[in-house]
Amino acid sequence: MKEKPIRVLLVEDNAGDVRLLREMFGKETPGSFELTHLVRMGEAEIRLAKGGVDIALVDMGLPDEHGLDTVRRSLAAAPDVPVIVLTGLEDEELAAEAMKAGAQDYLIKGQIENRALPRALRHAIERHQLDRRLRDQQFYTRSLIESNINALMTTDTRGIITDVNRQAETLTGCGRDDLIGTPFGDYFTNPDRAEAGIKRVLSRGKVTDYELVTRARDGVETVVSFNATTFHDRDGNLQGVIAAAHDLTKRKRIERTLQENNVELERAKAIAEKANLAKSDFLATMSHEIRTPMNAILGMVDILWESPLNVEQMQYLEVVRRAGSDLRLLIDDILDLSKIEAGHLELENTEFDLEEVVDQAIELTAVKARAKGIVLLSHLSPGLATSLTGDPPG
Repeated sequence: MKEKPIRVLLVEDNAGDVRLLREMFGKETPGSFELTHLVRMGEAEIRLAKGGVDIALVDMGLPDEHGLDTVRRSLAAAPDVPVIVLTGLEDEELAAEAMKAGAQDYLIKGQIENRALPRALRHAIERHQLDRRLRDQQFYTRSLIESNINALMTTDTRGIITDVNRQAETLTGCGRDDLIGTPFGDYFTNPDRAEAGIKRVLSRGKVTDYELVTRARDGVETVVSFNATTFHDRDGNLQGVIAAAHDLTKRKRIERTLQENNVELERAKAIAEKANLAKSDFLATMSHEIRTPMNAILGMVDILWESPLNVEQMQYLEVVRRAGSDLRLLIDDILDLSKIEAGHLELENTEFDLEEVVDQAIELTAVKARAKGIVLLSHLSPGLATSLTGDPPG
């Protein structure tokens, strides 16, 4: 595939110099270069702004501009087009200034060899492309650093700060220029611990979750957790430490809130346990108070049971007797409440007759039912097992 010609913009007002340069390009392979010639800087700016130029050869002494401003105006019109300066002066200081201004090369008229000019153009284009890729990579790397939510700092092997991101500026309250060149430990409440952290990274290769407290310029202190590692050049030589500080303020606030809540929960638990104990004591006391008259009632029932009674009276007395026994058992159950809460309740496992239990339940309410004209009857399905094992009432 045929290569495209290199499009050269020559900005030169000396006709003799233009002729010599055209001769040099003419000795190259046909189609290798495409030359456009202009005389004035103003014309060159318009042409560069339109695009379609691969490199510019610019004389430093033009009718409408001279000196380093020719370089600056060329690059301002087309930053992506490399510039080679042409001059009749052999001035190394001026050459250095031109390179600082952005020129890719500095050629002295009358000292340019036929083959040197095309080679210089190609090299200038290659260098410019490499510079652009390097700038793009630097911009990308800087963007990654600045977009990090953590404060980032780099130090040399002595613990002197060499770079920071905006988050680090915010954390310390200092500008980037103020931070660079200062000791890492200067921005912490415990400088010795901070410097010890850097030394630990250098000896171990990395550290994680290393807590420090920063002190900003305005006195604000922030608890941070550092993760840090060493970094090297491409030859493997140790260059320093890169550290990322994560603000623990929110986490510490949550931990403090949880601790306070735990204290409140413990206090509430103690109050609840105290109230529960008081309730158990109350129930036990009341149960004992009820049991005393209850025992007297049951004693009197037993005495009446031995007295001459007709059948109906015997039936009523039996109901009172069973109800009293059930009430006493209920009182015993209340006394067992503390056992229930402690998980110590033991259920009986005895044999009982289901029909008797049902009859007893009917008898307990039969008197009141009869007074209201209600007849209570019980019925068990034929074939229903009545001999059971469990914890019966009463």
